[in-house]
Amino acid sequence: MLDAWDPEDPALVNSHWVAERSIEALLRARPDAEIKVVAGEGLDRTAVRDELPGQHEGFAYFGHGREHVLYRRLDDFKNPVPIFGIEEVRVLGARWFHAFACLSGDTLCRDAASAGAAAYLGYRVTVNVEWEVPQLPDELRLLLQDLVTVATLELALGQRSRDAIRRRVREASDRLVDWLDTHEEAVEPIHWKDLTGLKALASLLHQKLELEGSAVLP
Repeated sequence: MLDAWDPEDPALVNSHWVAERSIEALLRARPDAEIKVVAGEGLDRTAVRDELPGQHEGFAYFGHGREHVLYRRLDDFKNPVPIFGIEEVRVLGARWFHAFACLSGDTLCRDAASAGAAAYLGYRVTVNVEWEVPQLPDELRLLLQDLVTVATLELALGQRSRDAIRRRVREASDRLVDWLDTHEEAVEPIHWKDLTGLKALASLLHQKLELEGSAVLP
């Protein structure tokens, strides 16, 4: 797990929550799994390059992203400080990679496939992580957990079909949206901006999902 969290960055606080829920989901599905986590200040390009040669089946990244690069912070000129980019995808080989981040499904995904990576999953959209977990009703929080962890879980369990993963994400999306539409009183205390963000996330995670690589099936 590559968790680019920063307690001062609200988006990275929520992506950290997704990382933690993903670990829980993986351990439920594979109790014997060994999961190494590199997080926070400890996650930089050097740390990633140290991990890439290791005996890992795959990687899940949670943090900021742009078309060509995954990153945790910007430099003084507002440019991303790279954690993972074209040089790193060349080392993926027969492993999977899920970037729960903005935009990398547009370009870095295809760079990974061209470099021979088995499977790279990213999104061609800004991934909206604007929500306040403590404000969410328990049932809604569980539905959100399912939505944001299902793609990582599918990859880790060996699924390589683009259509199958998209379908599983859409099923989780539909459950969340249906709940929101049928529990008006329960969601009334939630800020409208958070509700809008949750619905956008649910729609776009499956619509803008991109999965490419040498092991990927239709």
